[in-house]
Amino acid sequence: MTNDGPVVTEYPHDRLSRLADAMTGALDRVPGTGDVRAVVMLNDREDGCVHPHNYPGPVDALNGLPFIDVAVHLMAMGRALGVEVDVIVNGEKVGAKPARKEGEILSENEDH
Repeated sequence: MTNDGPVVTEYPHDRLSRLADAMTGALDRVPGTGDVRAVVMLNDREDGCVHPHNYPGPVDALNGLPFIDVAVHLMAMGRALGVEVDVIVNGEKVGAKPARKEGEILSENEDH
């Protein structure tokens, strides 16, 4: 990856950001997806792209809700693999649930 630092723009500015924009544009074309948020993360051999979609606020909102959504998904992926993933934000552990045992079924009240 390049070491030029992050580039925050309102519009796609390179190959990866154009690909991410096309991916999230597909969401916009499907009826009933107006409330769907997405964070598209792409990497090639030289660079990376993080593209938050349908989040309130400015494009540089990666310090907020998109970051927390990504952290929650990483913790869920860890639980699915039987691994505990800890995410620390400003010294506080983001609310992790214990790893599930193999074959354990979600209760109706539990988040999916």
